[in-house]
Amino acid sequence: ERVRLLGGNRQYGGGGGLDRLAGDLAQSGEGLGAEDGLPSDLALVPRHSRVVLIGDFLAPPAAIAAVVGRLASMPAGGHLVQVLDPAEAVLPYRGRVRFAGLEREASMLVRRAEGVREAYGARLAAQQSSLASIAQGVGWGCSLHRTDAPPEQVLLALYMALSGDAMGRGAGR
Repeated sequence: ERVRLLGGNRQYGGGGGLDRLAGDLAQSGEGLGAEDGLPSDLALVPRHSRVVLIGDFLAPPAAIAAVVGRLASMPAGGHLVQVLDPAEAVLPYRGRVRFAGLEREASMLVRRAEGVREAYGARLAAQQSSLASIAQGVGWGCSLHRTDAPPEQVLLALYMALSGDAMGRGAGR
């Protein structure tokens, strides 16, 4: 198999291809997406590729749907893997908390974090439902991974999706 990063020019193949890709990615430290964390350079995606998008997918659903729709129309099969820290998933904080954005967002002071937990959980659940609907709408798969779980779980699920008919239009290509 040949693999490469979206927006990247270097192609990796052979038995050590994924290891070299991971090493180069770790060494570069560069983000691959636009300000919203979504890939912006989709011009080099070959037809009938299988695309795996990995991120927190907390961008507006319309922006995610636009990127996924564009990739699916190339046509490319795909799978979305949402990765969340446990604190992002359950908002375990109590009392006064200042949240600082890691991607140039303004900080936000919440006087009683436990008071917003239920609303936050509902919004996150709606976001995840939208993400699943976007993927399903184009025949893609969708998985959730929390960073407190072993990565082997999501990687095995991803491998199964890429190997079988779960990839929709990209299966077997």
